[in-house]
Amino acid sequence: MTPTSSSASSGAFRLAFDFLVGVVLLVAGIVVIIKLIPPPLHLPAEPISLAEAAVEGAQSARVAVVEFTDYQCPICADFERQIKPVVRRGYIDTGQVLWAVRNFPLESKHPQAFKAATLAECARRQNHFQPIAAALFERQQSLGEALFLQLPHEFGLDQARLDECVAHDAQKRVRADLVLAQDLEISGTPTFLVGLIQPDHRVSVKAVVRGGFPLSSFRQALDDTLRPKWYLGWPAPTVGISLGVAIAATIIHISRRRRRGGASSEQRHQVGG
Repeated sequence: MTPTSSSASSGAFRLAFDFLVGVVLLVAGIVVIIKLIPPPLHLPAEPISLAEAAVEGAQSARVAVVEFTDYQCPICADFERQIKPVVRRGYIDTGQVLWAVRNFPLESKHPQAFKAATLAECARRQNHFQPIAAALFERQQSLGEALFLQLPHEFGLDQARLDECVAHDAQKRVRADLVLAQDLEISGTPTFLVGLIQPDHRVSVKAVVRGGFPLSSFRQALDDTLRPKWYLGWPAPTVGISLGVAIAATIIHISRRRRRGGASSEQRHQVGG
């Protein structure tokens, strides 16, 4: 084999090697981009109203959580006991998050849930929502007529106002929440819509958290809404695109250098011959 043909063969091998390395790096870059860009979420197209919801927290908060709950749902009770106190201390009491509760009693599974929701709604109208709601979750195993009669007396509610509310307005309000949940395609409890509060006091939803989950997942949803997730000062999609461009530029640079090196070597062989 002549030096020229040997050089040409070596150059072809290097080009093939460069191509293979380029493909591997390109695939790696695509994987990085996919990992960094959050998956698309099925979010409500229109902002959610906070009107007539039970709210807790500062009205000046920038972020709101709209919770759809069922007082006979075991996972809802677990959230209320284990996760909500941590969220309250870290986000609600600090003025960062406004918390809103809406009713989604799953009557086919939980026969006492609707009546519990009407009691909580009437307690809201007498500024006793939080203690009544907490008691309903705490005594979930005892939900029934006896408890529904005991709690208003225990927390000092006006019985005449309560009876009128339970018989009329509260049922309409709970039914309206049920319709809203169905319109939003919510199918289970608890479901949390996390979003930004607009000037008209509606919530533009940015994340949906459903069912049982660890505290870390809930914190992430809140933190991502309060502060967009940044990486080295850039948003994650920008990082992925930048990495892809950098990888492509590196491949081109290496390939050009090797082609120039191969051409120079071939010229030297020709001169030497």
